[in-house]
Amino acid sequence: EEALEHWLAAAERDGQGAIQVMLVLGAHAGLRVGEMTSLCWQHVDWGRRRLMVQGKGGTRKSVRMTKRTAQVLRAYQQIYTQERRYKNRRTKEYVLPWSTNYARSRFEAFCRAQGMGEAYAASAIHGLRHYAGTRYYRQVRDLGRVAAHLRHATIQTTRRYAKLTTEEIGEDIDDW
Repeated sequence: EEALEHWLAAAERDGQGAIQVMLVLGAHAGLRVGEMTSLCWQHVDWGRRRLMVQGKGGTRKSVRMTKRTAQVLRAYQQIYTQERRYKNRRTKEYVLPWSTNYARSRFEAFCRAQGMGEAYAASAIHGLRHYAGTRYYRQVRDLGRVAAHLRHATIQTTRRYAKLTTEEIGEDIDDW
């Protein structure tokens, strides 16, 4: 959590609103990079705080926005609509007007500028999705809910995301 807050502050300080958006979409909403780059403004339901996400295989799923995700998206949208010159449909309709590969390279450049490029290279932007799964599991202790939030087809996949420390397991069996 501390690292995420540091990265969000760094992105805000450096005027990188799109990176802030990627951080909350990954670490809070649990989106894959392809879901981030295919997200359109029309699929943001501000009233219900929901995102309509196009996932793997073209499926559409609803994802709940955290308050922080909604705040970051709203601030980015205000800047986005004031500053962006609409050169084409993609820059007008999409939250992130980039290809998936370009989004990955922008995120990697941000990570390197924060001094974590090499260490973060293995998990890259997908590591944010793992963070979302781990954080939510620690909060609710329910793999089914985490699977639903991450839109996994099976709980077996979710088990790889909900990482537990040995200290957490130890606390559970102390009173046996």
